[in-house]
Amino acid sequence: MVVYEGDPQRVASLLPGREYTPNSPLLHYTRKALRDDGWTVREHWWSRGQAMETEPAFLEAQEFVAGAGEPLLHLIVGKSLGCLAAQTAVERGLPAIWITPPLKEAVVRAALDQTLEPTLVIGGERDETWNRRVVSETRVQMHEVGGGDHWLEIPDSVRETLKAHEAVVKRIDDFIRGLEN
Repeated sequence: MVVYEGDPQRVASLLPGREYTPNSPLLHYTRKALRDDGWTVREHWWSRGQAMETEPAFLEAQEFVAGAGEPLLHLIVGKSLGCLAAQTAVERGLPAIWITPPLKEAVVRAALDQTLEPTLVIGGERDETWNRRVVSETRVQMHEVGGGDHWLEIPDSVRETLKAHEAVVKRIDDFIRGLEN
């Protein structure tokens, strides 16, 4: 775990994907947006790295979220495998950002159905783990990247990928600022 100290009453817990570390673009810029606003940011690194399996990841995510204590505002941000923390966020009544959630996982789908807290879900139109219809039937806010894959990249176009990432980061930043009002 890496901790970037800031306001101890505003804490964000970032959980990466299996092949998408906290240093990958979208989590990196999410961390920077949070740090710019003075939040404490906790980054999780999976104990088994890219070999992390679903069940141990679910348990590790629960422990990581619980380790933040009880700040006034605790935001959970998960990318792909990190979205296994969704049920924990629901149980604790925490706001969340889920980037490319694995909607084929029953625990993730159930959590999206049950969430009452502010939640932003982001997916790519061409991502096999994405299902716009499933997300649109919940109470969460949604941002879809047209033509985006699981990394929210636009195949064969770095310029379009950069535009898409800029739009995602802006949407995340707007969501974070909305939590503080």
